[in-house]
Amino acid sequence: MYDDSMPEDTAEATGVAGEAEEAAAALLTAAQVAQALGISTRRLRDWRKEGRITEVGRFKRGTARIPLFDPADMTRLQQSEAAEEAPATVVATVASPVAFAEAVAHQVRQLLTERAAAEAAAVAPLVALVREQQETIDDLRRQLAEAHSIPPAAPPPPGAAPTPSAATATPVPHAPAQGLWARLRRAFGGE
Repeated sequence: MYDDSMPEDTAEATGVAGEAEEAAAALLTAAQVAQALGISTRRLRDWRKEGRITEVGRFKRGTARIPLFDPADMTRLQQSEAAEEAPATVVATVASPVAFAEAVAHQVRQLLTERAAAEAAAVAPLVALVREQQETIDDLRRQLAEAHSIPPAAPPPPGAAPTPSAATATPVPHAPAQGLWARLRRAFGGE
């Protein structure tokens, strides 16, 4: 039975549909772009979210809506990917392994020299501070030794009675020790 409610395909309708199909044929699907770039469609979707590639349209295939991409964007992405990989390919195309090893050794020596210079510059103020503190400590020790030194006694006049020497003198009782353990012993009933 013939349904009159369905419009008949006219030349205009088929012409418009044909132009849409031709325009869609000039664009690339996500699968085609991913295959050309050598990436997964999931990575392509991530790039689309990041804004590295833009979707120019969608077409409906059954219930799915397939994204379409401009071939110029794909070419731009291929060139940018090639530019990012260029340094790795330059290193990989060294003709002589010996020359490559010498170049790497030179770079390592240069990096170590730069690092040693940076560390020396960072440590120099600390070294100067330690030396200054050591000089201060040495001065204080010298002053303490001078303050505690007993000037030599004048020789006794001839015929005078001998005085007791410092070695035979009775020891002077010292003040209680001020160390940590001595203070703890005093606090808890020791000394």
